[in-house]
Amino acid sequence: MRKCLSLLLALCLLLSLFSACSVPKKDELPTLNEAELAVQAKNPELFQIPAPSLSNNIIGEPDVQGIGVYLPPSYFTENREYPVLYFLPGFGDSYATFMLTIKGNIKSFIDGKAANEMILVGINGKNKLGGSFYANSSVTGNWEDFVTKDVIAYVDSNFRTVKSAEGRGLTGHSMGGSGVLNIAMHTSGIFGSVYAISPGAFDNEGFVQSPVSLKQIADLEDEYANLSNEEAKAAYESYISTMGDNFTFAYASAFAGDSSLKAPYIKTPQIDEAEAFAQDANWELMESGFGNIPAKLDEYKQNLLALKAFGFEYGKSDSYSWIPKGVDYLAAELKAKNIPHTFNVHEGGHGISSKRFQEVVLPFFAEQFATRG
Repeated sequence: MRKCLSLLLALCLLLSLFSACSVPKKDELPTLNEAELAVQAKNPELFQIPAPSLSNNIIGEPDVQGIGVYLPPSYFTENREYPVLYFLPGFGDSYATFMLTIKGNIKSFIDGKAANEMILVGINGKNKLGGSFYANSSVTGNWEDFVTKDVIAYVDSNFRTVKSAEGRGLTGHSMGGSGVLNIAMHTSGIFGSVYAISPGAFDNEGFVQSPVSLKQIADLEDEYANLSNEEAKAAYESYISTMGDNFTFAYASAFAGDSSLKAPYIKTPQIDEAEAFAQDANWELMESGFGNIPAKLDEYKQNLLALKAFGFEYGKSDSYSWIPKGVDYLAAELKAKNIPHTFNVHEGGHGISSKRFQEVVLPFFAEQFATRG
């Protein structure tokens, strides 16, 4: 009996020594990999990362895309895992510009005290049409998958992150805000908390009040009507290269794109001789990008209920009048369906200031990260 007890004690001692050697202590200086050293040198740093989710698009979007990473100072002195807040920029906006704002007021919040410390990641959403809307599309690529698969895989592989939903937050502005809403509905167990800023959202009249011009699409389709598929493809590639950011074609390609069609590869509603568009299946498909809110909430209610925190906001002076109407509509439908949420309305406009990001958005996530587990 004594011999067995001695062997058991020796085994426990050996296991404890092995554990002590294999698990780094919090106060030990961490060994930094190449990506971490790059951030340490500039903080934030911009990376070009693999984007296999975009590899099968038809308009030639590259399967390498940009992200920016900011690490709090303690990351370089403490061996622990950090929660991550991912940011989706708006239409035509740059993730690199967002990362530069971190060097101002935003940085002071994250670096202020341990309870606020998080990794910030800005994600590119700008494509050849001006914006991806972070949607999966056979025309522009699977941008939702780029966010939820490619980016998270890269960040979790290269940085000390909390590798669970409770340690991941997602926020975004305008187009990025709509991306937050759609990703929150479409996925479960990836992000624990989300907050949409001035998101694209349609009430029952929002689509017709938005900047989307169905006539612009129909006119181009008429122009290509007598061209072969290859001729139309070449003509559209030339058109894309000169048109700059185009909300209509970007939105329609994201939500009603079909690579099996002739360029511009969009399922466009039927138009009559009076140039009136039918509210047919293609209309509903296109409208549902920002709209179809009641049906979406019914379909994805369980994913939203699984979130630890779900918030959104808009400014009273938003120059896009359809956005406040759409967000009010969203809030009313969420309330009617008993889906918990935080809804803020502020005095500003469509844009987001560093001050508001620091005083409202970051504390929202800091609170959720601090109470995880």
